[in-house]
Amino acid sequence: MMAIKILAATAAEADRMTIQEALHEYCPILVSSAQEAFRALEEQDGVNLLLLDLDLPGDKGFPLLEFLAGNKKLRRMRPIIITGPDAADKESKGLALGAVDCIHKPLRREALKARIDLHAALLQAQQALAKQEENKEKLTFEILFEQAPSALPFLITLFPSTLERLW
Repeated sequence: MMAIKILAATAAEADRMTIQEALHEYCPILVSSAQEAFRALEEQDGVNLLLLDLDLPGDKGFPLLEFLAGNKKLRRMRPIIITGPDAADKESKGLALGAVDCIHKPLRREALKARIDLHAALLQAQQALAKQEENKEKLTFEILFEQAPSALPFLITLFPSTLERLW
């Protein structure tokens, strides 16, 4: 089972406490500014989920979402935005920029935990499917390679990533 790594960026101390209490089993990394979030993303490998408060000082939540969308290394991260209760325009913009979910303030511990558990399960299912696909590709490659060594040029174009892993 894959470990889920969560980065939570919110300026509100009460929200950080709620996130820590609700998600303690995930050992979330808590930061209070976009600058700290950028730094944590550079320093921490394997962050799967980003809880991003769009009300960070200086309105820095949207640039962070844009950065994630344009970064190949971080593109697979699942950003979940946090907004105020009357921020439909921010929610729409955040979702358009790649957020996968939106949580409204005030944060409620049980609802937050349920949503994060759901996203964790989705991430684990996605990883299992990717592993299954990788195994299928490797098996197909091995069968073709054993049955038709003369087909090597075809195999190279069809399965370049598998060849790299094998050699």
